[in-house]
Amino acid sequence: MKWKETGFNKYREAFVFVPRKNGKSFLCSVFANYLLIADKGQHDLFTYAVNAQQARLVFDGAKQMIVQNKALKKRSKVMAHHIDHTKTNSRLKPVSSNSGGNEGLGGTAIGDELHTHPDSSMFDVMQLSMAARRKAWHFIITTAGTNTTSFCKQYYDQCKTIESESTFTAIYELDDEKEIEQPETWIKANPNLGISVYSEEIADTLEKARTIPHRYSEVLTKRFNIWRNGEQEFIAEKDWLACYKPKECKPSNELPVFIGIDLSSASDISAVWCVQGTGASGEVRIWGKCYLPSSALERGKKNSEIYQQWVRQGHLTVAGDRTVDYEHIERDIHSLCDQYDVHSVSFDPWNSNFLLTRLESHGVPVEKVRQGFISLSPPTKALQVAVMQEKVIHDNNPILNWAVGNVTLSTDAAANIKPDKMKSENKIDPVAALLNGYRTWMLETESGELSDEVLTVNW
Repeated sequence: MKWKETGFNKYREAFVFVPRKNGKSFLCSVFANYLLIADKGQHDLFTYAVNAQQARLVFDGAKQMIVQNKALKKRSKVMAHHIDHTKTNSRLKPVSSNSGGNEGLGGTAIGDELHTHPDSSMFDVMQLSMAARRKAWHFIITTAGTNTTSFCKQYYDQCKTIESESTFTAIYELDDEKEIEQPETWIKANPNLGISVYSEEIADTLEKARTIPHRYSEVLTKRFNIWRNGEQEFIAEKDWLACYKPKECKPSNELPVFIGIDLSSASDISAVWCVQGTGASGEVRIWGKCYLPSSALERGKKNSEIYQQWVRQGHLTVAGDRTVDYEHIERDIHSLCDQYDVHSVSFDPWNSNFLLTRLESHGVPVEKVRQGFISLSPPTKALQVAVMQEKVIHDNNPILNWAVGNVTLSTDAAANIKPDKMKSENKIDPVAALLNGYRTWMLETESGELSDEVLTVNW
């Protein structure tokens, strides 16, 4: 039945798919205040998101509008965590999926940035909360994301393909990724172009992002609403292959070496990778070795055929039967220390305490590298740029080549990035080892540059 016949809303759901800087939160705040103050009847309104900070963006926007307007302020009671309309007893408050206790909510829900939700749980709670309210809305607004199997992507596909008289859909996006090279098409994805977002600013951001892979992916999703599968490819194949320089990849016995290790929990690949500065600014050569137990070569096991080939070629070392023999790896590290000027052996302390203790007891310098965004984002970004500048010289090791192509990156809210073993479809252990060593090389290089500077003070 139409709204004119029933007196109720024509639409129960609204899905607005629009990039950043186009007034998403502002629109939600206006909608919330309209229902809170101007609409007839009593409303329980909830702004929700994956975390409390995001949920408050729309709430705080509505709060500011009321505080700055005498007429609205006169009709409302503004508190720290909710806003009341005294005449209708309506209330607006923020909630988040990590706050708990949301099952008993009932009323209109305004969801911000659905693409950040790990699943549909919060959406489902809020959808059910409006079931008994004939005038309730479920208002969803979001940009594109980097997980094409996420609930948000499924909901987006549903809204694009299924016609529903109860759902209002507004999708602003480019028709093709190639249109990013055509500024005249950008208004398709940016309805506020020339008002709150400007072509010159988008062009500048796009140009800067072209040389930094993870930023380019973010521009596509957040500026043009283009879905991406994975945060971003780690390193382009052509850039990686350009770094294979046979005449320059032989290690030097004179220059410092930084070793990175990634130890498997049981029957997986373990890797040891070396990073050595060449003497040229920002340039390194890298080489390494991978280990696997013999059980991983058994017929029918994942990757067993390619593992057998690498064993025959000498690229993969069998160490142990059912699990990797850490003592084998320890002996190889001592051999590297005997051959080169090893400044550090860096690895994730998880599952490595035994080997760490043994190496330390023999005088090997060790460095713990936590596997979070704070530790891994700087070397990950730096390595990407260094590869594009051909400042990473490798020896064309097929296992590392394979691992580089397997990497899927994750990004946090602060745009930090790191390889994600859970998201990556295949093994990335050599890359994990490389990044551990590369991070320590970066830190020591920066420290050396600072210690070489002379500070002059005029008294």
